[in-house]
Amino acid sequence: MPARNQMQSGTHQTKHWEIRFESPRTWGNPLMGWTSTADPYVGLVAKFDTKEQAEHFAKKQGWEVEIAYPAPVGDFNGKISYSYNFLPEHIETLIKQKGKKSAVQFKHPTGRRSNWVKTLKYHGDGVVAQHGGEAHE
Repeated sequence: MPARNQMQSGTHQTKHWEIRFESPRTWGNPLMGWTSTADPYVGLVAKFDTKEQAEHFAKKQGWEVEIAYPAPVGDFNGKISYSYNFLPEHIETLIKQKGKKSAVQFKHPTGRRSNWVKTLKYHGDGVVAQHGGEAHE
């Protein structure tokens, strides 16, 4: 079974602190193309509930400690939509440069809806009604 994508994965088992060992000596395995090491601690991960517990344990063992703080997690509620995954590249660039109020999708009265389409003109004779209703520019 494949791993879940980032939109499906939650924060379960991500609120802990870990001790990991760095392996300074690695080499490429010519048979399989993997990176090999002779260090038995390279795969060892010790998990702790708090940073203080992890730091205390490492100092008690006489190990040097380098703390890597987790990246801040942004709150995307109301700021981003699943439909952003399907925006054309030029619209996405425009949103990044000038904000979402500058893009035509967000100015249009039916923008941000699943049935939104850009209205078309044929031979300069006006706006074509779409989806069974009158279209507005």
